[in-house]
Amino acid sequence: MLRGCVAFTFSVALAAFAGAACAAELCQAPGPPPDQSLQPVVPVKPATPPCVKAAQASGCRQSVIKAYNASVDDYNVAMAKFNLDGNAYIDALNHWARSGVDYANCEVQRLNRQVMQ
Repeated sequence: MLRGCVAFTFSVALAAFAGAACAAELCQAPGPPPDQSLQPVVPVKPATPPCVKAAQASGCRQSVIKAYNASVDDYNVAMAKFNLDGNAYIDALNHWARSGVDYANCEVQRLNRQVMQ
């Protein structure tokens, strides 16, 4: 019986010591959100030449068709870059949001430990 009482007293003392040490822990507040200048801008779709009607380009000169196809290719390259930049921006936003949740949880736990002392 005495051995159980000593073990219980030791575990309570250890928990109180750990709680006091953790209560002094400062929670890390998240920094500012990612700069909105990092948010990519959606590229503008190329204008369809007026001579193109319902998937027929027979009314267009070859030079118009080539220019339009080149602008579509440029748009596709710009969209690929937009997707990469957009994913990087979203990752930064998610990291910032998780930091905020971690901070809030830390503060709740810190306050709970203070109450339990």
